[in-house]
Amino acid sequence: MMPRGAKRFSYVIASIAIAAASAFTACGTNPPTSDNASVGTGGHGDTCSTPGHEGCPCSPSGATVACGKVTQQTGDYVTCEMGTSTCNGSTWGICAGNHVVSQSIPGSSLTTQGINLQTITGGCSDPCDPFCTQSAQDPTDVDASGLEPTDGGISLTATIVTPDASVPVCKGLQCNVTNCTAGGSTTLTGKVYDPAGIHPLYNVYVYIPVDPVAPLPAFSAGASCDTCAGSGSLDAVAVAQTDATGSFTLTGVPDGVPIPLVVQVGKWRREVILPAVAACSTTPVTANNARLPKNRTDGNGGKADMPHIALASGKSDPFECLLAKIGIDTAEIDVPSKSPAIDYYVSNGRDRFPGGAPSLASLMASAATLNAYDTVILPCEGSEDDGNNAYVSNVAAYTDGGGKMFTTHFGYAWLATPNNGTAVNSSEFYGTATWRQPFETGSYDTYDPMTAYIDTSFPKGIAYSQWLTNVGASSIPNHLTVGSPRHDALAAIGGSQQWMYGWSTTADPSGLGSGSAQAHDMMMHMTFNTPVGATTQCGRVVFSDFHVSGADQTGNGQCSTNADCGFGATCGAPTLGQCTQESCDQNSDCDDSALTCAGATPGTCSGRACTSDMNCKGGDVCNLGTSTCMCKNDADCGGGNTCNVATGVCSASSCIVKADCGNARRCAGVAAGVCAKSCVTSANCSSNETCTAGTCYTTCSDDNDCPGSTTCSGANNSGCSISSNDFPYECRQTPMTAQEEALEFMFFDLAACVSNDSLPPPPPPQPVTYYYPASFTET
Repeated sequence: MMPRGAKRFSYVIASIAIAAASAFTACGTNPPTSDNASVGTGGHGDTCSTPGHEGCPCSPSGATVACGKVTQQTGDYVTCEMGTSTCNGSTWGICAGNHVVSQSIPGSSLTTQGINLQTITGGCSDPCDPFCTQSAQDPTDVDASGLEPTDGGISLTATIVTPDASVPVCKGLQCNVTNCTAGGSTTLTGKVYDPAGIHPLYNVYVYIPVDPVAPLPAFSAGASCDTCAGSGSLDAVAVAQTDATGSFTLTGVPDGVPIPLVVQVGKWRREVILPAVAACSTTPVTANNARLPKNRTDGNGGKADMPHIALASGKSDPFECLLAKIGIDTAEIDVPSKSPAIDYYVSNGRDRFPGGAPSLASLMASAATLNAYDTVILPCEGSEDDGNNAYVSNVAAYTDGGGKMFTTHFGYAWLATPNNGTAVNSSEFYGTATWRQPFETGSYDTYDPMTAYIDTSFPKGIAYSQWLTNVGASSIPNHLTVGSPRHDALAAIGGSQQWMYGWSTTADPSGLGSGSAQAHDMMMHMTFNTPVGATTQCGRVVFSDFHVSGADQTGNGQCSTNADCGFGATCGAPTLGQCTQESCDQNSDCDDSALTCAGATPGTCSGRACTSDMNCKGGDVCNLGTSTCMCKNDADCGGGNTCNVATGVCSASSCIVKADCGNARRCAGVAAGVCAKSCVTSANCSSNETCTAGTCYTTCSDDNDCPGSTTCSGANNSGCSISSNDFPYECRQTPMTAQEEALEFMFFDLAACVSNDSLPPPPPPQPVTYYYPASFTET
């Protein structure tokens, strides 16, 4: 038997006859419409072999039947007046018509003029006789319900049936699509997430590949001047696209086990295997099965891809930390010699541990080097670097050829090509914004933090606003709180699209709020496609006039929890301190207003003043001699704290931070922990390290043997603990800030197919339909 869901069309034949759906019914065998009416015979030849013909015998009186008579015939078509005839007790009366129909005459065939019904009418000769239009089904006839005559011939349309098993009509997983009854469909639903599995993503394609075992279509290498940057084709059974909530609904999918699922945006792509998909029902897809890859092997059978990105770390914008928070494996963010997905260069920012990352100049000075990348990220360098003007022509040529660039704040130097704080028109990028003249290069006139407004005058802007609300970055629609905003552009012009704007004063001077983009004096976020002003554009640039949060960086490497450490590192246990009474000079120094400052200067915050036990908390008792509340045993303290019976004070036996101690007590004698890279085996460590007791160590005898800012520690000085200020150990493992989430959206939008921002993003390519072979002879 043919697999389910096969698409049936005509067989290869010499000529075609269009068969009606029902089998042949001989003329004269259909009963009249009224009960007990009979068909008479008389002197009218075959005319009286069917009911309703005027003058033919009939009974009983009053019986009625359908009838029809020819009013006009043109070529292969005939016009019929249809109605009813009434029996007067002996013969049928006239055919009283009430509507007109046109149909083909018996014996017609498929021609270039149309699809005409091929009928076998037995002894009947009246084409309008309602009892003589049934058809015989000849074995050579085919179902032509999927044929559409056109001016150029005949088109085939898909029809789901079960054909002859000897004819291949579907391919791969198309043959596993069940034809559900009652209009149902086998459906997958879910949300596509970033590699970390935290934030759902907009405008991502989700599809089922036709071939479950073949390699996915190959991507082109580097910049490519097609709108999707060489991101390949989709040979798919079913395709969907995520909305602003990251949600998708994929219908008409194959069922059974196993079923592959692919998520893709640009050159980000990951395939997973769904354990089970039930026919004609809805199956939810888990977040882990619908996220982008963390690395280039993070998929079924290693089917995972990432774009080739160049990142040049800047002094004032740790964009590399944002990439780690997005969920990208930090091993995929490394120096070019290690062939990672994201090549790490240094402008004037942090190096890549253990050092030796190439310079920004080595990236920008060569057009060939630039063109090897799908995307280039150039974060803020902390000052305007006019020396970058020497490379702007290379950057413009790179984006014109399909490259993509993301730059922030002082990255305006790549666009406005300034000279000592004044924009200079020396590249096509200059005309993308009205630049502030002169630029802010010292003090800033903006308030910090400030409220920025999302521009919702275009489709993606609406989605952007909705997305920021969905992920919790924005508590008020169209608003975003931004730290360290900058004021370098007034408006987006020349085909650029503004995404975010604001006012440099503490209040909206227009009084119009988020609904008015006209009165603002700060353009904070924009995109434009390249070549600038061209009809065909394949490159894209993002400019953001605010930063990734600088609070992401670890500082001196000391820690009290893992969150204080960089990615890939854990906090070695700090030395525990002891909870002691908090020192004070006066009563107001004590946390609790009921506590008093007692003793010599500096004194200590002592217990709550009391006159009876009722004035004390918990199980404390009132020491009438001192008029203060005191504990009498450990049970009065709770939380694992102990009671010093001599002093009547509850204290913890140990602590790391003040929060471990009770009110008005401090944590004394604690020593900060050290951030160390965690591991399971030595394979998780760098080439010169070994994994010992879950921590990566470099063999050392003293601190001179250790790289960077690490120190020699452990038993017998056997290993170097990692507390480096270089990437990835510089980046604290804390949740994204709101403005980081705003930048994440733009990072993945930059990866998608280039399109006109004034329109919704283009839909994915539709599934391929496979057809039966067919040939026709015109008659």
